Amino acid sequence: MMRSFGDPPHLKKGVGSFASVLFESIWWTRYQLVYEGWVKLNFDTAILDSQLIISVVPRNAFSNILLIKTGMLSLIDPTLGEALAVNMVVDYAIDCFFEGDSQVVISELKSFDPVSMWNIVDCICEVRTKSTNLLCWVAIKMPRAINFLLTKLLSGLISLLP
Repeated sequence: MMRSFGDPPHLKKGVGSFASVLFESIWWTRYQLVYEGWVKLNFDTAILDSQLIISVVPRNAFSNILLIKTGMLSLIDPTLGEALAVNMVVDYAIDCFFEGDSQVVISELKSFDPVSMWNIVDCICEVRTKSTNLLCWVAIKMPRAINFLLTKLLSGLISLLP
């Protein structure tokens, strides 16, 4: 599932690239800087009326926003929306942090087992397939309260809608 040519710099000595997918520590509960050459993909969804708005904001090591990608879909399951958001931009990165507040999506991305939720199986499998082209990647569950960038972005998008 994962191909790597080196460990991300935050890993302790002796922890291999395979473990980097599973590596998680309590210090991830705060905003994490991205290491040079890495891209952090923050993703989130919001529901307005019968529409699901998905957004992804990739940022580089200098916290520069590389792209703001949004989409609006007829109301679907919010968890599927979170998985679709990750899928929207996985092609743009070489080394990547996936960071979002959906425990289900992050758990499925980190797992090597078959996807357990039927409604997101196709999307997660596609992300896993695309991720084989990445040199290394890490999936991080962030607290909902810290996902402030996308919350503000989605709030702004919702306020612009008629």
